[in-house]
This record gives sequence, structure tokens and C-alpha cells, in this order.
Amino acid sequence: LGEARRHLTTVDPAAYQQYLRGRQALHRRTEQSLRDAVGLLQKAVNLDPKFALAHSALAEAYLLQAIYGVEPPLTVGVQARQAAERALQLDGTLAEAFTSLGCLKAVVDWDWTGAAEAFRRAIELAPTYSTAHHWVGVNLLAPQGRFEEALAALARARELDPVSPAIGCTVGFVLFVARDYAVAAETLEEVIAKHGNIPLGQFFLGQVYAEMDRHAEAERALRTAVALTERSSETVAALAYALGRAGRSEEAAELLAELVERSATRYVSPVHLAWACLGMGDQAGAMSWLC
Repeated sequence: LGEARRHLTTVDPAAYQQYLRGRQALHRRTEQSLRDAVGLLQKAVNLDPKFALAHSALAEAYLLQAIYGVEPPLTVGVQARQAAERALQLDGTLAEAFTSLGCLKAVVDWDWTGAAEAFRRAIELAPTYSTAHHWVGVNLLAPQGRFEEALAALARARELDPVSPAIGCTVGFVLFVARDYAVAAETLEEVIAKHGNIPLGQFFLGQVYAEMDRHAEAERALRTAVALTERSSETVAALAYALGRAGRSEEAAELLAELVERSATRYVSPVHLAWACLGMGDQAGAMSWLC
């Protein structure tokens, strides 16, 4: 927990246990683990309503649900905002809460200026808090196409937390969106070799291989991601996209149909449905989901 330890002196022990379990669930970055994280962190704040770090972590969990398409971004964005603001009411020097606020302003509000200010404050309060540097790179700089700065921020995050698979995977992801596919693949392959079959790594690596037209490798990585996440919507969509690109439109269409059927009973991001269509070259279908 690093510099966060000074915020734990008066925490209820039972709440702290729920908090630790919630943070562990956050690190797995799967649809179910993010749902679990929200439940565990909500228990933590119920047990100790003045536990600022737990409120901040709850905001983080809601934000990750938005980022990974687990729940509607505008819905969980409201909950994330409430949790982050409550954390700051309890402790106005909490870097973790400013980091969550920065992410919220970036990925929900698209307020780049406000996000930059919140992240700046987080790093000022806790220069060695790796998540602040991590989220600056992936949520603030990369979406603006500032890839060189994003990779520099991620390099700092990795220096502070060299064993984090999430940070390593994010480096690969930013290289991917910067279209440096060869280096992205190499980076993600190294992360998987070091940390094992992590879902996020296979998910990003499969996307890289798909863009490189390495179809068999893309399918293998993405089927692994689908299995590891118990068929999360984003991994199924990525597999549909890759199969479509490989000319296997019938199989891709079956996966799209699975997502459409799922959307009748729980949230499926329209982006995921559009993504599956694009793999099959169906631009009109993709636009129909986005409009």
C-alpha cells in the first residue's frame, strides 16, 4: 500500500479485511472480479463509513467497470463520483482519491483539463503512487494521442511497481493503439511469460495479433482470454472481430448473436457490438449499434 499506510491508523479491522479482498479482486481485471470488488469494497465502507481509502477504492472499482464495459459508464460514473468525493471529504490529502477523480474526469466527463489537474494533485501528494502514473498514461495521455508522454508515464509506473501485470499489459496496449504492433506483441508476450496466463495480457495480445494478420495466434490468445474471463462481453467481441478479419464471418456472426442475446438481460456495451460488426466489414451494422 506504500504511502497509503498513514491513512490506516484508525480503520476497523473487519473493514480493512474487506478492503484488502476488494483490492485483490480489482487486480484480476475480469468482469466477475470487478463485480466482486464492488461488493467487497461496499462492505468495507458499510463497516467503517469513515474509511477514506475504501471509498476511493470503491470509486476505482466503479471506474474499471466503466472502462471494461461491465456496467453503463454514465451509471457507474455517478457512483464513482460519489465515492471519490466522499473519500476527499474524509481525507483531502488522499492521493488515491484524486487519482480516481482524475480517471473519472477523463473517461466519463472527457474533461482533460480537470483530469490533468486531479492527477497532478495526486502525484504531488504521493509521488511514488504507481497507479497515478499508470492512469495518467492510459486514461489521460493515450486517449489524446500523446503516446510518447503516455509511455513515459507508464515507464515511471512500472519503475515504481515492476511486478504489476496490469501496468505491463497497459504498456503493450498503448503501443498497440499507437500502432507499434511488433513492439506491442513483444511486450505483451514478455508480460505473459513472466506472470502466466493473465486474461488482460491475452486479451490485448490477441488484438495485436489480429491487426498483424497473425490469425491463428490471435484466435488462440483470444479464446484463452474468453475462457479465463468466463466469456466476458469484451473478450467475446474481440474474438468475433478477429475471426471476422480472418474471413470466418459465420463464426463471428454467431458470437455477435451471443452478445445481442446477452444484451437483453444485462448490459453489453454498444462499442463491443459495433466492434464485432467491424471485424466482418459491416460498417453499417457497427454504426447502427453506436447511433
